[in-house]
Amino acid sequence: MFRYKRAFVGLLAVWPLFSGCGQFGDWVAPGVVVTLVNNGDYDVDATLAISSDPNISEADLIASGTEIDVTIPPGESRVIRRDCLELRAIMVENAELQVIGGFGPTAQSEVIREGQGSPRVLCQGFLTFTFDHNDSILDFDVIAE
Repeated sequence: MFRYKRAFVGLLAVWPLFSGCGQFGDWVAPGVVVTLVNNGDYDVDATLAISSDPNISEADLIASGTEIDVTIPPGESRVIRRDCLELRAIMVENAELQVIGGFGPTAQSEVIREGQGSPRVLCQGFLTFTFDHNDSILDFDVIAE
């Protein structure tokens, strides 16, 4: 009997590591995983805005959301992980294709929300933003999937 109690207490001690939320959840469990993929020929400087409020308006998300700045080299990707309660709405607030001297076309995504629309934010789920441009470099897009 004592052995089973010890095993149960041990299980309770490590449970936060695998729960996806809480103090240690970001180290082991994925929470929400966002992948930023650059399919273009130039660096992309992107600013993401995230919120814990899935009903936040686009204007409020841009004005008061938590911003994450990232540069994605051509042909590469970057991964961002956040706790399920922290990331319930996300958008690419601004993405700029760095063509000449730090200048180039820009793009923005719609707000992607927890449990609403397609694609949507899912706890323990994955979301991908893909950046691409046409041959003339003037048509620069971000696609969420």
